[in-house]
Amino acid sequence: MRQLRDPRTNPPWHDLSTLAGYPAGVVSVSSSIIFNGAFPFMRVMAETSTGQIAQTVCAIGIPIPILGGFFAPGVPGGPPPYPANCTAWVDHTPPNRVRGSTEFAKDDECRAGRQPKQRVSPRRASRRRNVRANRSRLEGARAPSGRSGPARA
Repeated sequence: MRQLRDPRTNPPWHDLSTLAGYPAGVVSVSSSIIFNGAFPFMRVMAETSTGQIAQTVCAIGIPIPILGGFFAPGVPGGPPPYPANCTAWVDHTPPNRVRGSTEFAKDDECRAGRQPKQRVSPRRASRRRNVRANRSRLEGARAPSGRSGPARA
């Protein structure tokens, strides 16, 4: 997960892992286009298996005067070719973000292919305990003949 595709350039695939600060163990990547005035930039975010988040920003075009549109990276009049048009990777991990904490428990279970455990409200948990207790009392009081229902005197 370290290559970026820009079909306007030749070759269309570009390796962003050569930039300084590229994190090890990347498991997911996202990108978004942002405009700073008239200039478009692409923000690429990467998350590692340990929860680290890193970002690089690439200039993806320079406006074409009068005609409209944008010059692609690496063409005359455009920004430098990849990866020279991108910044170094910068760590954007929020403070106190640690894998394995309760914040990530559901994500970890989903990645492992399990359904996350549903939390039960204290009221519902109390009701479940009462139902189980009543069932065991009723089962203990059943007649030895195997009849269902409460025992009769």
